[in-house]
Amino acid sequence: MKMSMLLLVFLGLVCGSQAEDLTVMNRSGLELYEWFEVEGVFSLELSDEDANAIVTHAMSSQEPEFIRHAVMGMGWHAPVIDGLYEELFERKWQEVVPSRSFDQVPRLKEFLMDYYREGEYRNGTGFQTEAAIVNGIAWVKIPAWKAAPSILATYFPNDPEVHDFIFETHEDDQAQRTLILLSSGKFRTDEADRFRIECLDRDWNRHFRQFAATALGEFQTPSGLRALEGALKPDHPAISEVVKALMSFDESVRPSEALQAFAARERKNAHPDVRLAVQEIENDTLDAATAH
Repeated sequence: MKMSMLLLVFLGLVCGSQAEDLTVMNRSGLELYEWFEVEGVFSLELSDEDANAIVTHAMSSQEPEFIRHAVMGMGWHAPVIDGLYEELFERKWQEVVPSRSFDQVPRLKEFLMDYYREGEYRNGTGFQTEAAIVNGIAWVKIPAWKAAPSILATYFPNDPEVHDFIFETHEDDQAQRTLILLSSGKFRTDEADRFRIECLDRDWNRHFRQFAATALGEFQTPSGLRALEGALKPDHPAISEVVKALMSFDESVRPSEALQAFAARERKNAHPDVRLAVQEIENDTLDAATAH
């Protein structure tokens, strides 16, 4: 697939003339980029300097396949370093995950935003997935341009441009993706807070609401606390996560009386999520009593 004139112009401005061949760990050309995507980005033997050189070379090469493999390599690495696949990672790979400094690659942020916009312009918001084997693990593979928001959120946390880009690329049926991106990017803005609260309160996918409750507990704003307390109901689909989030607040602001009343009222409720929530409250009460 040929790249658009707009993206080619951007690459020319960023990188100058076409790059010379790059050899890293005795690999070069397409072999280097295929290795980087599925194995190299996780290799402890690949230095940060060389990893950044691979990405920089891909950008300057103007070769769509080099770019695709480089972006996907960063795209596989970002959720692992964020801990989203921590359990799977630890079970499959008994080694330390190398951190990466892709934020040090010149103009990478701007490139990824344009790369995403170009992909969306060509393909629309919908896309098909396919299976991929990365380091011996089966993953769901998405088009490379779709990985850009995750890479940006992970490697450019608290960046205002990335924050706005996340909301620019938000799709209503992918609310959990937006929640994950906001958490990965450590965003504690009013807009992010309102979105998390909307996801907690809105009558839609249960997983969206569970993740929203967890995020509100992580970022702990006054409005988030009020929203969680309002969701303290046995029929809320994220009740267990709501209670855990409330319990994570400092005792000075935590609605302890409301939590105790909920536990007393719902102690005989047989629903597994409610039972888990009640147990969380009672265990905390027991721990507090023991400590004193």
